[in-house]
Amino acid sequence: MFRVYSFQECCGGLHFGDVLCLDLVKMNWNKLATTGEKPGPRDSRGAVLVGHRMIVFGGTNGFKEGTPPSPRESHTATLVGDERLVIFGGSGEGEANYLNDLHVLDLQTMRWTSPPVKRDLSVPRDSHNTLAIGNRLFVYGGDCGDQYQGDVNLDIRGQPPQGQFSHIVVLADTDIAIYGGCGEDERPLNELLVLQLGA
Repeated sequence: MFRVYSFQECCGGLHFGDVLCLDLVKMNWNKLATTGEKPGPRDSRGAVLVGHRMIVFGGTNGFKEGTPPSPRESHTATLVGDERLVIFGGSGEGEANYLNDLHVLDLQTMRWTSPPVKRDLSVPRDSHNTLAIGNRLFVYGGDCGDQYQGDVNLDIRGQPPQGQFSHIVVLADTDIAIYGGCGEDERPLNELLVLQLGA
């Protein structure tokens, strides 16, 4: 059965904390019953599905949340394998506090680490996307104030894409597909870009 799960964020200044499920066959939404202590209402959070669990990290509701990683929003939360959740970048507290730090949650021990990165980290950014392929984390797009990123941290051939943010990135076989978001003029984009890793 094909389903989409969503941890509700905000709408018109109201913050929610519901978990919804969209049945893609019947095309109807259902509110799921949850147990245990749920995270508080928030927006711009990261969430991933791990088996039958949804892990939610970060976001904002006007209050500080959590200790390392530091409180943030518009970051990415990426599942690497079945055992690690990787948090990258986002915006921290205060104005123009763009981040490029990397944190890993071991899903077996539920322990955070901040491993050193051997090469220079990507520039600070939020509203970007990350994708795990094997043990590699690919970072694309995002913004840092009025600078919009179009880099992939790889040597690529062909026309590089313009900088963009708030887009969607998916892996299809050996291709990375990038759709939508906003471009350098902050207008919504209606274009599909494909990065062929096999080429």
